[in-house]
Amino acid sequence: MSEGSEAREFLVILDGHAAVSVGGVPIAYLGSGSCFGERSLIDGRRRTATVTAAAPMRMIELGSARSVEPASRHAVADTEGSTASA
Repeated sequence: MSEGSEAREFLVILDGHAAVSVGGVPIAYLGSGSCFGERSLIDGRRRTATVTAAAPMRMIELGSARSVEPASRHAVADTEGSTASA
């Protein structure tokens, strides 16, 4: 997922850290307990920033409120240098 992509999920970082960039320019760093993707998920607009894993990460992914599933079905994702977006 990257800046300009369609919103499909909200992510919470359980372990690891990531860099946030807009237009290729780093603007922030996120760590354990940080979350991203909520804004696009709520209003349906395209993502406004790119979030790139700076180290292996564990995250919990929550889907759209329009397609709510039981909490036990939400996945925890492991990434190594993958890209997600806010």
